[in-house]
Amino acid sequence: MDYRNMNTQQICDLSLREFAKLAGDNRADFIEWIFGHGRNLQNERDLLDIVVRHRKSLKRLGMYEESLNLAYMTVGNMVEGMYTQDQILAMYLTADQKKLIELINWAPEMTEDTPVTLWRGVGREDAARRMSWTNDLGVACNFASDWSGTGEPMVFECSVPVKAVLAAIGRFGEYEYVIDPTFITNLKRLPLTLDEIRANSAGLH
Repeated sequence: MDYRNMNTQQICDLSLREFAKLAGDNRADFIEWIFGHGRNLQNERDLLDIVVRHRKSLKRLGMYEESLNLAYMTVGNMVEGMYTQDQILAMYLTADQKKLIELINWAPEMTEDTPVTLWRGVGREDAARRMSWTNDLGVACNFASDWSGTGEPMVFECSVPVKAVLAAIGRFGEYEYVIDPTFITNLKRLPLTLDEIRANSAGLH
């Protein structure tokens, strides 16, 4: 069975035994092909569905944590329409925390005794206390400015302990931090006008 000729929906629909054999026989490049640029993507939701449906096989093979991070990174902001925040949080909390920490070590400015300061750009206030944040204020402003036509662009800041960080995923020169939102205790909205938000996000569109 050549997984390179299968789309993500077909891979998701494999029986648990078929998936386990396919993943085990192709461990070297299987994750990168499915969740990376080589995949034949039918629907973004397929990626998280693969992680959920085949989590036991992925965990047994030691591939769950990286698969979850790559799926989450690819889906991006669309995740909230696919799974609830509690469901995504559960996916991370059931992961091997030691392996997650090993992946997190790629992130900058991560020391156990120093809180991590992060930003999030949103279009409504009730969307602030979520899991996805960035260590780049300009990126947060860019996300906020995207809401200028349909919402009220705003940028929030928080500082969380390192133990709240579930993943730190590097891409395009910044890191997306996936955090446990129950650790957010000092959430604050930055006093930025729309023009200031747009100015801070200049060059990122």
